[in-house]
Amino acid sequence: MTTSSQQNSESTARPLDFLLIGVPRAGTTSLFHYLRAHPQVYMPLEKEVPYFSWDDRFERGWDVFFSEYFAKAPDDALIGKMTPQYWGQQKVLDRLKATMPDVRLLVVFRNPVDRALSHYRLSFRDHAELPPFEEAIRDNSEYVDLGRYGTHYENLLRSFPQEQVLPLFTDDFDQPDQVIDRVLEFLGLPTGYRPGNLGKRYNRSGGAQRFPWLVAAVRNNPVLRTMWRAIPKRRRRIIKAIYNSELSVHKDELPPIPQDVRERLVADYLPEMRRLEQLIGRQVPWEELRADASTSTSDR
Repeated sequence: MTTSSQQNSESTARPLDFLLIGVPRAGTTSLFHYLRAHPQVYMPLEKEVPYFSWDDRFERGWDVFFSEYFAKAPDDALIGKMTPQYWGQQKVLDRLKATMPDVRLLVVFRNPVDRALSHYRLSFRDHAELPPFEEAIRDNSEYVDLGRYGTHYENLLRSFPQEQVLPLFTDDFDQPDQVIDRVLEFLGLPTGYRPGNLGKRYNRSGGAQRFPWLVAAVRNNPVLRTMWRAIPKRRRRIIKAIYNSELSVHKDELPPIPQDVRERLVADYLPEMRRLEQLIGRQVPWEELRADASTSTSDR
């Protein structure tokens, strides 16, 4: 019988070099695809499989997770992962700090009001009819709470020094050459690399399933279900990842938010944006959430 100490001594597992830790629905998928194309970077295609937030996986240990998702990583490649769902989870920060204190962290921020709307619509895209946005954010506080960027970023910096964290905005991707160079420099890689997919936007918002019948057909048809289960488990995850990010949803624009609801959210988020700006030394790019907007709002 192989003991755990023997397993550890024989392990080839390495800690992550970098992690895209947030924010959900903020454009992290595009950055994932840009980085994954780099010859000196290895990232598993199943981009959002959690480790630090799932107790059962964490208890099995990093060696087990590494052998499943990073076994094919070249020895000289940086290894990284994308799990924006980690954003705002103190348990994740505690575990990450204890096991991988030198990891570099990337965070992508999106206008928090639009982020909440995109998150809400993703949650209900399988429904024939969306509940009202105002009702949804009242019933599920996560939609709004994940946009409290100042609070969550401050918590992040309590666990990791600022030099190990790179904050970006979704708007930065309008100049993809500049943003990829910033990321490469942060990771210690030579700048100037341009992946063939640079500039392409991935996993954009969609309001409805493109093939709403497909998942139900596989689930309810015994032959299709048997064929699906015959595919190795990891390949099934990869197929699902590609389907969910690229094929499953009609890409369209977000619907408008009632003006009074948007104004309430903006007022709620303004102090969070001021705190974020102080922490990162950079102004947020969203005009309605800038410092001068705070002054004009208070004068109404």
